[in-house]
Amino acid sequence: MNEAQKPDSVYRLVLLAAKRAEQLMEGAKPRLEDHSFAKPTTLALKEVEAGLVPWRVLTPEEYERLREEELLQKELEREQALAPPPPPPSFAADEDEELEEEEEEELDEVPPDEELAELEEQGEDELLGGEE
Repeated sequence: MNEAQKPDSVYRLVLLAAKRAEQLMEGAKPRLEDHSFAKPTTLALKEVEAGLVPWRVLTPEEYERLREEELLQKELEREQALAPPPPPPSFAADEDEELEEEEEEELDEVPPDEELAELEEQGEDELLGGEE
């Protein structure tokens, strides 16, 4: 193992492995040839132990800048998750046209006034028992 790449404490090893495991779970390609390990955390630990995960100690300014970027990214993701989904496409115009067409068809089915009068007379005759 390359001494420059070897974590200087167990705490740093755990942090590196956790960050690398997160990358693997998000779709990063494994750096080991044999990546048949069952879990991303195991693979991440093996990669860190093999010196395949580059790292360095950050200055306080670099750390603060990266921390702020991560917080902004998480805030954007949270806002997107909380934002209501866009409304589904509206087919109201098509539905309105269909309703108008149906109403027009119904109006076409209504007989003219003369036919209506004849139908009413026939209905009266049937009710009265056809006395005429």
